[in-house]
Amino acid sequence: MATTLNDYIGKVVGYVRINDPDAYQYTRQYETASWFETVKPNAGVYPLVLARGRFTDEYSVQALNVPGTIVENWFQSSWAGVPMGKPWDPKAQAGKPTTVPVIRNLISAIKSTGTSPNQDADWYVNPELSELVIADLKDRIREAVADIQRTFNDFMSDQPSFLHRCGKIIEECCSQCGAIQDIIRFNKTSSTNYNEINSEWKRECAKLHPLE
Repeated sequence: MATTLNDYIGKVVGYVRINDPDAYQYTRQYETASWFETVKPNAGVYPLVLARGRFTDEYSVQALNVPGTIVENWFQSSWAGVPMGKPWDPKAQAGKPTTVPVIRNLISAIKSTGTSPNQDADWYVNPELSELVIADLKDRIREAVADIQRTFNDFMSDQPSFLHRCGKIIEECCSQCGAIQDIIRFNKTSSTNYNEINSEWKRECAKLHPLE
C-alpha cells in the first residue's frame, strides 16, 4: 500500500461515468493559430489516474485517451491569413473516431463522489485516498507558514515584495485549509441520504479497482 499521495501518481484511483458527451466537448488548439479540432468523448465508464501539474503542484484525476468522435475541425492551408488550395470543410470528418482527455481537479472530484447521480458525469475517487490528500494539504500549509517567515525576513531586509508575496501565501493557506474542511465534512456526511443518492454507482466503482 502506498504511503503518500505522490505514490499514486499514474495509478487508477477512481472512475468517471460520462452521461452527456456534449458537456465534455473539447477543442484542441494548434501552433498554427487558426487551426483547431473540436472533439467529444463517448458515453461510458472510464478509469481515472492521479496526476500532478507539470508547472504547478495541483493534483487532478484524468481519464486519458477516452474514445470519442470528431465534431468539427479546421486545417485550411493559408498564407498570411489568406486561404490557399482546396477549401476545407469543417464538418467533413465529423463522427470519425478519436481520443479525448477528461480531467478534473482532485478535490472537486472527491466532493462529487456519489453525489452527482445522472448529471453530466458521475465521479468516484476511492475514499481511502482522502487521508493521504489531507496529509499532503497539511504539508503544504506547513511549508507555506515557513515561507511566510522567510518572506518576512526579506521584508525586514527592505525587500519590496513582502506584501504581495505574503498575500499570495495566505491565500494559498486559506484555500488548502478550506479543502481539508471540505474533505472532512464530506467524509462525515457520507452516510447521509445526500451522499448516498448514488450509492449504487459507488458500490459498482469500489468493486472495479481497489487501491493498491
